[in-house]
Amino acid sequence: MRRRCIDARLPPVVGFAIVMLSLLAERPAAAACVGGSPNGWLQTGEECDGTLFDPARRCGDGGASCPRPDRCRDDCTFSRTEGSCNPLCGNGCLQPGEVCDDGGGNSDVAPDACRTDCRAAYCGDEVVDSGEACDDGPWNSDYTPDRCREDCSLPLCGDGVVDVGRGEQCDLGPLNSDAVGSACTTRCIAPDCGNGLVDPGETCDDGNEIDEDACTNACRPNVCGDGLVDRSTTGTPPAAVEACDDGNELDGDDCSYDCNADLRLCGNDRLERGEECDDGTINSDLPDAGCRTDCRLPRCGDGITDPGGDPPEECDGDEGCGPGCARAR
Repeated sequence: MRRRCIDARLPPVVGFAIVMLSLLAERPAAAACVGGSPNGWLQTGEECDGTLFDPARRCGDGGASCPRPDRCRDDCTFSRTEGSCNPLCGNGCLQPGEVCDDGGGNSDVAPDACRTDCRAAYCGDEVVDSGEACDDGPWNSDYTPDRCREDCSLPLCGDGVVDVGRGEQCDLGPLNSDAVGSACTTRCIAPDCGNGLVDPGETCDDGNEIDEDACTNACRPNVCGDGLVDRSTTGTPPAAVEACDDGNELDGDDCSYDCNADLRLCGNDRLERGEECDDGTINSDLPDAGCRTDCRLPRCGDGITDPGGDPPEECDGDEGCGPGCARAR
């Protein structure tokens, strides 16, 4: 190396700067093209040459192996500028800042695919991926009714949001309860007749709006005399609990006192429920008739004396008539 003479008249700092600049100017290049310029042949000592590159070398300074360099400089070295190693998401090269990169397989619509911004599929990307029940993207909400929740689960009773579109009337979250006095049931239905739960003031609640079954729409049992025919079935073979109900417990009108016989059908010459007999047009309340007009058999106590009965009646209901429709001796 040649000795460098520094003019003693220069200040020390200026002199040092001149020496350093001269040393840097004489430093050989880190790499150079064999032959002085790119020739399209990758040769020993070259990182790249034109479109060819050394696969054993790493491009850029991020330490990522890339399938091809971003560009090759005229001195047969890779460009060292920031982000020079083919930085585009979608090149199939996993680089710093990327979670995934499947190249042409990146997709914003396919479930579980690497997204086009090189992020993994996630809740909130508007694609229903594995483990997600729904995904409305930015419209996911834990507060808006009937929306997909922020964890990509469906809205449900108990999440504290009243989802009217899913049939909820209320939702107090963990405070939902079927206990008496609760403001909201565990089915997110407000306490009321017809919700299927026996609330205060109710005797029954079958959860429907059918008046002619065992529980009326007033949430009270259907009983004979309430004017509502209980058509729910019981017994073997199944039969309706009531044949009729005229709103009273009187006998001799359209419905028997026990709601077991619809007297409007008596006289049709068919034995209907609650009837003992039915001779049609010859039903009669005259003595010794085979069937009374209420479709019941003649009997002691019906107020009609049947001398040809078995046993024969001497009286029936009149003064001096004793037990068994016989006159007192």
